[in-house]
Amino acid sequence: MAEEGLVPLKNVVGMDYEPRNEAGVIILFTLVMKQLGFSGVIKTQGNFPDCTARRKGKNVILEFEYKSRTFEAHGHLRELGKKKCTVICWEDNWQTPPTNIRWVGVGPRELSDMAWKIAIYAA
Repeated sequence: MAEEGLVPLKNVVGMDYEPRNEAGVIILFTLVMKQLGFSGVIKTQGNFPDCTARRKGKNVILEFEYKSRTFEAHGHLRELGKKKCTVICWEDNWQTPPTNIRWVGVGPRELSDMAWKIAIYAA
């Protein structure tokens, strides 16, 4: 029997319910990273940025958040400086991201049968 408040996640092998926190976003990302165009994880760490991964032959800095607006609330805009970073989140609640962060998309479309909500921002 499912825990109260859990929302079933469709079309993702290995994860039955939608993420409820940042750790869930990280687990979901690892399960679908190939479908998002990432070929591997290079390193992870406990402080900013969370991860460096490989996408389209390039190293990409990743920061995981449950809600997109948390990126700013955690002070990562200051830490980012001139570096480029991709923010991967489950709930996109950043109404007006700053100009140095641009919205790349919500995807991937091949997972459109599920309530896919991962928003990707990239500086």
